[in-house]
Amino acid sequence: MAHSVDMAARPVSCIRGCSSVLLRVSVLGAGGGTEAIVFLDHSNCSRGGLITGVVAIVLVAAGGCVGGGRANGLEGKPAAEVQQAVAAALRDARTVHVTGTGIGADPAAQLDLRLQADISAVTGTLDGSPFEITTTGQDVHLKGDRAAWQALKAPPPVQEFAGRWMTLRAGQVELDIPSLADLTDLLTDDAWLGEPTVEQTTLDGQQVVVLGQSNGSRLYVANTGPAYPIRIEDASDGSRMDFTEHGVDFHLTPPGDALSNAFTTDESAWLDAVTALAGSMNEVFTNAPTHITSTSLAALADQLGGCGRELARLGSSTDRLQAAHTLVAQACTRYDEGARCFVTAADIGIPIGGSDADRRQTEALYCGFASSDASTALGDAINKGNEIRAQVT
Repeated sequence: MAHSVDMAARPVSCIRGCSSVLLRVSVLGAGGGTEAIVFLDHSNCSRGGLITGVVAIVLVAAGGCVGGGRANGLEGKPAAEVQQAVAAALRDARTVHVTGTGIGADPAAQLDLRLQADISAVTGTLDGSPFEITTTGQDVHLKGDRAAWQALKAPPPVQEFAGRWMTLRAGQVELDIPSLADLTDLLTDDAWLGEPTVEQTTLDGQQVVVLGQSNGSRLYVANTGPAYPIRIEDASDGSRMDFTEHGVDFHLTPPGDALSNAFTTDESAWLDAVTALAGSMNEVFTNAPTHITSTSLAALADQLGGCGRELARLGSSTDRLQAAHTLVAQACTRYDEGARCFVTAADIGIPIGGSDADRRQTEALYCGFASSDASTALGDAINKGNEIRAQVT
């Protein structure tokens, strides 16, 4: 609070025979006039000399001080009332800037969070990877490299994600971004009532009162002006949160050029085609002829080769479906082995029973039909693709 002193700066003569001089000065503040007593030391005065300094200024009117803020009275209140006051002040502010260090299990993690109404903006580093997040309602907009996505345990990204804002849904990122309501709940936790009274101190030159928990955690609350939260020191994990810019309009808006991270139309078409492929490959064996001839065996071989031909037509889809593509490729390789076995059996023709040719054909037929187990890999591919689709939907 600014004050002005109604006294002209001019030399004041020594008063012979006095050890000090008492003057009354009018101090003008926001609340009106306040009277102060000024003690002037003239111990260094000599006859005809001048008073050289002011020892002290003591305000005698209630409230206010020269050069400082007025205490808000929290220092004389029980911890429970201070806790309610700080929660109410944060609710009334409606915006706040929170910076944190040592978040979670990563002691080097840093977080810079601005909260305003129903939108928040976060920048930070996790496991050494920088990222940015903006949340609006149920949408989470994320920008970061692949390492950041992995550190945040975000779902597999679309192909074009690098360096772009991507839109995900709430819950798809493992970063607990608090809302103003969450912070208020934190401030009103009963754990802060570990001591019935508060401690008055200063923090970085600011007058504060302190609420403490039994584990040594500390909540610093402004002791001048509104009862804003200033800092939380969490003794359980060594993390710290600093609160500044209470009530500041940050003009936060969601990114206008964000891409959706949802399953794309092309990805859906690819997975649907793989599902259809699995059905057609199962039908090869379900509809296999009971009367085996060289012609029917050649037809079976061609049908099994259809897996590889269809996969070549479909292509590899996107990066996040590579695991599913690998499983389909394994299945097609197994079907190709069966196809070669059927070709071998067909080339033998009709062997004499018990002959070496008969034995080789029997082995080839067994090899061909055994390739039906490739359906397991195809099923795994479909399950993997659906798992990724569920993660990003």
